[in-house]
Amino acid sequence: MSLFDVLFGGAPSPLLVKSFQELEEMVEQSLRMFDESVAGLLGNAEISVDLEEMDDYVDAREREIRRRVIEHLAYDPKKDMVASLVMATMVHDAERLGDYARGLSEVIPLAKGPRSGPFKERLQDLADRLRPLFERTRKALHEDDAEMAGRIMSDCRALKKDFLTYSAEVADSSLLADQAVVYATGARMMRRMGSHLSNLASAIRLPYDQIRRDDEDV
Repeated sequence: MSLFDVLFGGAPSPLLVKSFQELEEMVEQSLRMFDESVAGLLGNAEISVDLEEMDDYVDAREREIRRRVIEHLAYDPKKDMVASLVMATMVHDAERLGDYARGLSEVIPLAKGPRSGPFKERLQDLADRLRPLFERTRKALHEDDAEMAGRIMSDCRALKKDFLTYSAEVADSSLLADQAVVYATGARMMRRMGSHLSNLASAIRLPYDQIRRDDEDV
């Protein structure tokens, strides 16, 4: 059963079907970007793809989805209203995933040398916990799995706390300034990615008025 089966209770608009498919593509593209950026940031690898171009793809999908939703509502405002509202909310979070995935790579030039040591290893461990949440979120969206979505939200909450603890320990450490900035900024961006994945999952798990309930302001 797809998310549409719950939202529509009947045959959905082809325009919105296409939008949900592209939403999944945005999550998949963001994961590819995340992998490249983490490899560069924490693995000291050379980034071999054009992350800006990849992010442009995500941004373009967002614009297309927003345009499609408006066109659909203009044609028949009473049909699929809730689904259209949900889509307009979800596409924002999907677009932000791409922004933060690209942003991770922009932290790399701030480092004066290769990343190594216990703080690097701990941030890698956190990144390794975040990574599976992309595919789990995409799968939960595709299958309209509310139970999986609930587990994703719970895992994101736990991960958020660990990112905050890590950042506090970086601030109290004797790391050189460039290293502290790189690790703390990287951790914050990954934490925000977890929040946006949780927001996407909440669209399945929660009523419309409670979507993004666990989001954070900072």
